[in-house]
Amino acid sequence: MQRVLVSFLAASVVVVAGMAAQAQARPDFSGTWVLDRDRSDPPGMGPGGGPGVPGTGGPGGPAGAGFRGGASTLTITQTGAELKLQREGRDGPVTSTYALDGSESRNPGFRGGESRSKSHWDGDALVTEGKQTMETPDGSVTMDFKEVRRLADDRKTMLVETTRTSPRGTTTRKTVYTKKT
Repeated sequence: MQRVLVSFLAASVVVVAGMAAQAQARPDFSGTWVLDRDRSDPPGMGPGGGPGVPGTGGPGGPAGAGFRGGASTLTITQTGAELKLQREGRDGPVTSTYALDGSESRNPGFRGGESRSKSHWDGDALVTEGKQTMETPDGSVTMDFKEVRRLADDRKTMLVETTRTSPRGTTTRKTVYTKKT
């Protein structure tokens, strides 16, 4: 009986230590980030010269303003439960909030639409997947998106890879941000 108890306690310590190590491995994206245009895919173009997506920085949101004449700065506040991302939109600041526990988040989308997404951790990367609707002259359009956000080893460079699938096909775009000090 004592051996079973000792084995159980030892296994519990290993599980708790593993959970603590995993929690510590998650990066904190908090800070002010500036778009590095030279290291990012060009506006309107995805890798390989194909059609691009209307911006990244925030899942399903109008973050393309950084490439289209608006602000190219993101301000991120992160807690254990959520990531809050603020960027300059056409009509002023736009703030989106993403739950980090896998529950659904709803945020303003591009062109008056809405973004619904779920975020989860995949190692040290924050993965957000969802659907975005936007209004066009031809009616409402829905696209799927997946965003993978991670920090480089220097912790001063944020890499964001966004893949969108719309009626026009699938595009992937890489954007790079540097942390403002």
